[in-house]
Amino acid sequence: MTDPRPKNANGKPFSWSYSAINDFDTCPYQYAAKRFYESVKFEHTEATLWGDRVHKAKENRLKHGTPLPADFPKEWERYCEVFEKRATQGMKLVVEDEIAFDMDGNLTSWFSKQAWARNKVDVLLLRDDTAYIYDWKTGKVRESLLQLQLSVWFIGQKYPHIQNFVSKFIWLNSLTVTGQDFTRAEHMQGIEDMLHEKLKRMTTAWRTKVFQPKESGLCRGWCPVEECRFWKEKR
Repeated sequence: MTDPRPKNANGKPFSWSYSAINDFDTCPYQYAAKRFYESVKFEHTEATLWGDRVHKAKENRLKHGTPLPADFPKEWERYCEVFEKRATQGMKLVVEDEIAFDMDGNLTSWFSKQAWARNKVDVLLLRDDTAYIYDWKTGKVRESLLQLQLSVWFIGQKYPHIQNFVSKFIWLNSLTVTGQDFTRAEHMQGIEDMLHEKLKRMTTAWRTKVFQPKESGLCRGWCPVEECRFWKEKR
């Protein structure tokens, strides 16, 4: 069967994730360079390397009992202990769950060519009809309602019996937790309507190859797309 998804400049079919939608919302022109034309390659920074290291260490701690590295703050251990305790109290613990769906809503593998939607959940606790969704954060506190909502959508799709969702960010630098509670009855339709509109704009841009630049503070040297008319050198 022919894949109905629009293709990018290199023939790859459209797919999405939270980071893809966030890139498009921030600036469609930069998004196009990254994901449609693939003319800009991802480059790690000190912050992204640190974030990857933290996530992997937390994964190994919760999956295999591997002690956290000695240079990590000792306070970080208590979050792992809380999750382990809850797992012994009748809750199902899932760590680094990679969720991918095809266009028909069927679960598929993360790297499948049919994967249309992808999302990773750092820590998930399930009990009866309630899901507790946690995302480790290593940067400044900048809560994203969109990311909370998309985590709820993915968990709701994978676990149709879940009716209540507690979606949280764990900000490791400040040792704080933020987030919101959602219910399937009250919030899922609104999340799906929002998602539909965002994906409609993104797929239209792929079909028409029209990606309008959006000026922001990131244009001042933080954006790698130097040919954009808004690009300026960092001061």
